[in-house]
Amino acid sequence: MMPIPLMASVYAFVRGLGAEHGPALWCQWAATARTVFAIVWTWSRQHLGWDIKCAALCAAIPLASPYAFFYEMVLPLAAGLFLVRAGFGSSAVARLWLLVLWFGPVPPLYLPSIATVGETAPLLPAVTMAIALVAAWRANAASAASGRHGG
Repeated sequence: MMPIPLMASVYAFVRGLGAEHGPALWCQWAATARTVFAIVWTWSRQHLGWDIKCAALCAAIPLASPYAFFYEMVLPLAAGLFLVRAGFGSSAVARLWLLVLWFGPVPPLYLPSIATVGETAPLLPAVTMAIALVAAWRANAASAASGRHGG
């Protein structure tokens, strides 16, 4: 029997919502496929900096696995650090997100009355991945615009 409340995957998130094994596994594989596509797109852009590429990859690793556990949420924190190197963190909202990443799934571990790890932890890599993809998309658009204007 898998300790689903301690898992930090999309599979555990969907199981925590009450779904059976089959639909939860289908959702996990759909999330894995989207994550692979996003990483291939990000890493195929030559003009993107290594920080954005590494941030996306670090956030993607726990999203891709159906067996991610709470202790693997250090990877989204590493993604956050790569994002800081890429220029993320200048707004109050960005700093708040970095603080959330710092604590990761610790509050649900010690305060299970609030939520379980499986209900909250998959949101850490998902939101961090979205931030990295927005940064990659903006850098890609800026590179395309400078290429069109001779810059």
